[in-house]
Amino acid sequence: MEICENVSEVHRQYRREFQEDPRSRPIIKRIKYKFGTNGSVQNVHRQRSGRPTASKSFIRQERVLECHCEAFKKSLRQSSRKIGISKSSVYRILRRCQWVSYIPTMVHSVSEDDLDRRKQFCEWYSEKCE
Repeated sequence: MEICENVSEVHRQYRREFQEDPRSRPIIKRIKYKFGTNGSVQNVHRQRSGRPTASKSFIRQERVLECHCEAFKKSLRQSSRKIGISKSSVYRILRRCQWVSYIPTMVHSVSEDDLDRRKQFCEWYSEKCE
């Protein structure tokens, strides 16, 4: 799609491309002006609304990951108490970095006798169900 300077041409191209009525002329002019001055159509001067998220700061994220590396067997609550931020923030940081927040447990290895025991159990259970 080519770039147009004329608002009427933008209207025609929009109608041709999307088969629906385009936005009003003032909106198209405002978008063009915003893109010309900022290089983007987003509101660059206005910050996002709502409470700022403190868990996104690089320093906090670094502290959480460092604490989790040192003692990965600690729970989220223990880690959050040690660092001094909320449990949900610790969980959010770990999830954003694609780290697991659960405590690993030891799983017993499978021996050669286990296969026979499993087979016996399956046979016993199928007889019991009949």
